[in-house]
Amino acid sequence: MKFLNMCLTKNKNKNMLKIEVNPPNFKKKFIEFTNESFKSSFDINNAYDWMFERKVGKIESDIIVLRNDDEIVAGSGLTYRQLILSNGQIIDMAIMTSSWTLPSVRGKGYFSKIIELSKEIAFKKDVHCLIAFVTEKNASYRRLKNAGSYLIPAYYLFSSFETTFPNQDLNIKIIQNKQDYIKIFMKRKTMLNNCISFYYNNPIDFENQFINRYLKTEVLQVNDSFAIVEETFDIIKLLLLTFENKESFTENIKHLIQWSKNEKNKPLLFYTTDPELCNECKSLNFDVLNGYITMLFSDELHFSEIIGKNGNKTLFDVQYGDKM
Repeated sequence: MKFLNMCLTKNKNKNMLKIEVNPPNFKKKFIEFTNESFKSSFDINNAYDWMFERKVGKIESDIIVLRNDDEIVAGSGLTYRQLILSNGQIIDMAIMTSSWTLPSVRGKGYFSKIIELSKEIAFKKDVHCLIAFVTEKNASYRRLKNAGSYLIPAYYLFSSFETTFPNQDLNIKIIQNKQDYIKIFMKRKTMLNNCISFYYNNPIDFENQFINRYLKTEVLQVNDSFAIVEETFDIIKLLLLTFENKESFTENIKHLIQWSKNEKNKPLLFYTTDPELCNECKSLNFDVLNGYITMLFSDELHFSEIIGKNGNKTLFDVQYGDKM
């Protein structure tokens, strides 16, 4: 990543704001400031490397840092991926990744500045679509909405331990065969059905995104379908689920709820941009946290080229494993 010390600007409190892009030897500090901002534990050897040092495609990631009178106040990463549109066109996009503002300086407009800088950096690289993943409760959502983002509804769905299917015989087994990974790659392509989705050029790119991650993953055969799950200390994230139709989705998700409870003693998290799947999960007593994928476009990539002329009728298909 090339270091760039950008111009100085004045913020609304009349202090000098210094912008640094890809400062050298900043990895440890970026992780420390992320932890301080989110009260979380960031795996220094795996999570950062997977998000920012794993090159996807031709464009390397960027790190943005804001200093106010030489004191670090905010930062963010930019990672680069591709979307495939309903007409088959493939476009580059930038993703705002692990954006943070230190708790002591929030409410001063730093995240809005990060949004502006992210657009500027991406657009200069000929990447004219900037996206972010947010929940409805997140303050970042409001800033991105105010910046003019197009909002794609998304749903974080959490299974309940109270949901049981007592007469169900689980039909789940762990698989480790690379040939099965290729089958999953092909099944995913088939089930997308011309929706706007993340693009993976080959099975290796797909495997590096969904399976070779910084947390433990398992690949499961569920009935005649496949699931990829990622285990954290308190939840099982469903990174990908293949299915033939709504009925097979319901059958598969029931098996996975029970498997998560029986084998891991943890609830299941399923993420989707499909409102019908959201409603089906709610009928199975999933709790829902509303979220959005936000999209900002430059003038060179017109909104209609991505969304299409049907507006809200355009379908997106994004699952949890597509996220950084």
